[in-house]
Amino acid sequence: MKKNQGSGGIDGISIAMFEKNVNMNLKELQRLLQQGRYKPDPVRRHFIEKENGKLRPLGIPTIRDRVCQQAVRQIIEPIFEQDFYYYSFGFRAGYSAHQAINTIRRAKRGGYEYVVDLDIMSFFDEIPHELLMEKVHERITDGKVLTLIRGWLTAGFMEDDQFHETEIGSPQGGNFVAIACEFVLESFRLGNEGERFCCGKIRRRCSYPLQDKGTGRRSIPSSKDYSGRRTAAENAS
Repeated sequence: MKKNQGSGGIDGISIAMFEKNVNMNLKELQRLLQQGRYKPDPVRRHFIEKENGKLRPLGIPTIRDRVCQQAVRQIIEPIFEQDFYYYSFGFRAGYSAHQAINTIRRAKRGGYEYVVDLDIMSFFDEIPHELLMEKVHERITDGKVLTLIRGWLTAGFMEDDQFHETEIGSPQGGNFVAIACEFVLESFRLGNEGERFCCGKIRRRCSYPLQDKGTGRRSIPSSKDYSGRRTAAENAS
């Protein structure tokens, strides 16, 4: 978190401010967790511009909440890691987009000529909470941890001094949400499993090198996002 120079949340407390009394702050956080009194703060809504000119909403948690999220992530990430597909590169320690690109290059040299490029539109914004919790519960059974995760999903957000509930979707900007959503995406597969060479999903986007166009045409119709809508096939050649 400090390495990424993350900004503060709705309480205005920066990393530097949190560190001035770090021992006291951590003990207080520990006390609240042990007593079952910890309650996540709403995230601070912030927008960044995407390459296409549209705005991507981020949810910036308070430093206290990010510390708690990171602690949980360090515990559950090795559990999720056991189920991650070898060619999934998004939000995984030691994996990068550059490795995904190199995998595509190797596929090209191996005779794969076509790429199906898919984008699950508004994945973070529209993923159902119950679906995410159901998938997480397949590997995590500790009730306290599950309660924490649900609390972060439903904490809401502040925008222009107004509180907004979050009944669907997952805020982009925290330490934990990305790895949880990537775990959900692990169960997403194109059809014709034996015909495709999966190369690296980067966030909610994936590219599949294929040996012929026919495989891509057969695969796309069987691919749906978790809201029941078709995914967008942006480039099938």
